[in-house]
Amino acid sequence: MRLGLAYLESVGHGLPFFVLNKFACILYYMINNVKLYLNCKDTEVVNIANVGDLKAQGDVSVSFKGKDIFIPFALPGEEIAFEPDGKGRGKITKIITPSPFRTQPICKYYTRCGGCKFQHMETKTYLAFKKEVLAKTLLQRGIGGDINDVIAIPVHTRRRATFNSVTAGSSHWFGFNAPKSGNIVTIDSCPLLTPKLEAFIPALKTGIIPKCRSSI
Repeated sequence: MRLGLAYLESVGHGLPFFVLNKFACILYYMINNVKLYLNCKDTEVVNIANVGDLKAQGDVSVSFKGKDIFIPFALPGEEIAFEPDGKGRGKITKIITPSPFRTQPICKYYTRCGGCKFQHMETKTYLAFKKEVLAKTLLQRGIGGDINDVIAIPVHTRRRATFNSVTAGSSHWFGFNAPKSGNIVTIDSCPLLTPKLEAFIPALKTGIIPKCRSSI
């Protein structure tokens, strides 16, 4: 029998926008790592057989009880266990057989923050995959020809970012949106940003907007 799921996320895992008053916000963030599960979830072990299962946005597609389930942060050739959410998506619970192209993400917020989707993929494989996606997209529009190799952009070189924040009374939360969510993942760093831009994060977390110039 499937029951409802009661879930309270911990600090740094997100803040829902429907929390409108100061008391509720503070109470929400005082509850650390509390997860109340009243749910019997289905867990399935699947084998992702080939690169065709990897979609342009980073999800893989697997068949589960006659339906397609999209799962982020998996790689072709991996054997994984996952939990479906009942809405056409799934979450990895265990990587049973990792891909040889899997690598350690450079960011400690990866998978919680919604900004990056391919940090778990080895760089050379990632660049080849993006080139293939571009080639297929152009062919769908009747455009052929040779495509140059994709160029990787080094870390600490990004000069723009879209942050999000919520303020309730004297409390303030700042960071990036979680994947497929309006929840805020609070951060204190981002390895993609230029050092000058990253240095503003502590001040932004306090709700104080620092003076800056376009040269950052």
